[in-house]
Amino acid sequence: MKKTIYILICIIVLFYTVETVYSASDPSGILRIKTDGASPKEHQALSMTVDSIPSNSPLQAFCIGWNFTFTNQEVSSAPVSVYVPLSGINTGGGTRTYTFPLTTGWTREFTGIEGGKSIRDLVDNKAVYDKIIKEGCVVHANAKILKYKYTEGKPAPMGTYSNGANSPPNVFADTWKDIEYIDVNGNRCGNFTEFSETFKTNTKSDYYELSLTLAAEPIPLPKVALELPENNSTVPLGTAVTFRGYGTGCHHIGGFVDGKIYGTEQVNPKDDLNKEMTYEVTVILNQAKDYTFQIKGRNTALAEDADSVIAVSEIHTVHVVAPEPDKGNIHIKCLDYNTNKIISDSTISNISYGTSKIISGPEINSYCAKGSYLTYGGKASLIPPLLYMQPGVLTQSVILSDTDQNAYLYFWYEEVKGPVALIDAPQKVQAGNEFTVSATRSYCKQAGAVITAYDWSTGLKQASGTVCFENPGTYSIKLTVADSNGLKGSTVHEIEVTPPTPAANINISGKLKENRKIVISAKLSNTPNFYPMRWDKTEWYIEPDIGTGATWDFGVKLRDGTVIKLLQNTDQRFLNGQSDFFFQARDSGIYKVKLSLTNTYPANDTITGTIAVTEDKPPVVVLEAPNINLRENENPIDGTKRKFGITAISDKSYSPDGDTIGKRIWSYRYNSSNNTDSMGKDIFTDDITKYRYTGALSEPFLPEEGSRLLVKDDNSETAELWWYDVGLYRIDLIAEEVIPFEDTIKELLLPSDIRSSVITGW
Repeated sequence: MKKTIYILICIIVLFYTVETVYSASDPSGILRIKTDGASPKEHQALSMTVDSIPSNSPLQAFCIGWNFTFTNQEVSSAPVSVYVPLSGINTGGGTRTYTFPLTTGWTREFTGIEGGKSIRDLVDNKAVYDKIIKEGCVVHANAKILKYKYTEGKPAPMGTYSNGANSPPNVFADTWKDIEYIDVNGNRCGNFTEFSETFKTNTKSDYYELSLTLAAEPIPLPKVALELPENNSTVPLGTAVTFRGYGTGCHHIGGFVDGKIYGTEQVNPKDDLNKEMTYEVTVILNQAKDYTFQIKGRNTALAEDADSVIAVSEIHTVHVVAPEPDKGNIHIKCLDYNTNKIISDSTISNISYGTSKIISGPEINSYCAKGSYLTYGGKASLIPPLLYMQPGVLTQSVILSDTDQNAYLYFWYEEVKGPVALIDAPQKVQAGNEFTVSATRSYCKQAGAVITAYDWSTGLKQASGTVCFENPGTYSIKLTVADSNGLKGSTVHEIEVTPPTPAANINISGKLKENRKIVISAKLSNTPNFYPMRWDKTEWYIEPDIGTGATWDFGVKLRDGTVIKLLQNTDQRFLNGQSDFFFQARDSGIYKVKLSLTNTYPANDTITGTIAVTEDKPPVVVLEAPNINLRENENPIDGTKRKFGITAISDKSYSPDGDTIGKRIWSYRYNSSNNTDSMGKDIFTDDITKYRYTGALSEPFLPEEGSRLLVKDDNSETAELWWYDVGLYRIDLIAEEVIPFEDTIKELLLPSDIRSSVITGW
């Protein structure tokens, strides 16, 4: 059986969807230091802001963590290395900021860290790490990137778990060489060689070998505060008062009475000067005069040290009076219920003997009274234990006498802690886009208290809602929450609002093949909600990439039904204002598409893409028939006459690219003279081509007819050749594909565009 197959060329349009992996747009400024502005000490975090870059679907890659090393040879010969896994993998597009606090106490937003709230939480040798951070160091950062594959429209990690655990090593990149490198023989090596060149170049430069120098912590500015004794208080001669103050950022603090140092300075016993230290002594006031009290603190050991600064508190004055005859004093001390330390103390002097005096606990902001205790036999310097407290007794009746000249009245208070305001909101948004702000993570420190009110600077009065800024800039959002005790807490969140530039997107759908109707659409383009797209300003331009096989032999159909065949000099302005349209090409090659969009701000964006048009494969024709054929059927008129043969022929033709074969044309020839050419091949050129039998099947098949080809219809996959004469018969079959009406722009279709194949020679 001889076959001759003629193949015709067709077109397939491929437009790969583009997914994203995060990468920075400015390699020189990717890794940087961020502070939270907290007081008394700012906390630092490492921050990386990255944008999206393309990677061909269905393969994808996402950052699942970062490897950091912190080096200071003067502190430690070996650097501190730590891997920081992300608690959540973001598979969306757009800009993203990674923020990793260096130490505990960070007060602002941060990227979720799996297993901790700061890098320090994940470090094994925390003592060395703390010293390196304090003294300054060089920080190196390298991303950990994992391959993903799209399954049912969702990205799935190419490993056992989303954090990469138990995954094969060839799906990771821990260094830039794991992405791709060229070996000494010029071979491409690495785990991501199949990804696009843009992905590989940008990822290697923007995700690996990032570094910065973390400066040593500066010497903090000292701050001091005087708490006791209370300013402008009056006490009797001989009173022992508590002299208490606090300092932060201080190497040492000291107390000054009447402008002179009292006792010795107290040196900060803690390694971190930013941690608060307390100065506390007792001073007996044995002169009837006005005493002055003040706290001073210095941030260095000596005044001549570099960056040395001294801080001074306000001055408190205490008036000391001599006792009058037949009069005594009531000493009132307010104590902390949890620590039993003095919150405040005061004295009511010159109270006449025998007079009943009702004393209530003074109001102290953010504290509530728990109980009291009265004694006449104490001393001003003594503080009774908590078990002496009479719970719920908030007033006492005091009567002084010549035997009880001094009363000591103690009130215990418990601190009522105010609520903590927390804001969840993005770091960066586009002008004109609504975004959500939430205060749901705000909480009350005080047991039993609940948040009763939310007050946002944007005007919101509930826990969460949406906000929209119409213009670019940097904005501050302030949140104040109030609790059931009437206390308030506030916080501020800064947000960067970028220009409302639309994001153009060229989306391709339909049957992507030669002479097929392809939808080119801009409807998946994005623009901020407040600034909708001006579709009437949309501009398109399509052209072939000459040299790839593409030609100007293509056309479009608009949504209103207008069909236009494009030529090289065709003005394409008719495409402007279209959000989508149909495209159809005849020749294979690369076609370039350009889209420009404008929104109502106005802002614009332009994107270019390519459509790879490939061959539409013709059908593959395959015939099957018996190799040996015998005359076994009786003559329908006279059984004594010679018999005839019936040969069943099956067509196994198929379309390799899924098209439908819609028509089959069967024919045959009989080499009646059995002649051959000089090469010994059978010659059928002098014989008549016969087609399917069209007569009535009831007509008997007689020897004088010679042969008959029975085919059921125009697309039958089987045929029968009835024959009387032995010899060579050649079966010819033309298999022709059909293009459904709904799959093509019929006005652009030519008869030659229908793909077919011919087989001859059984």
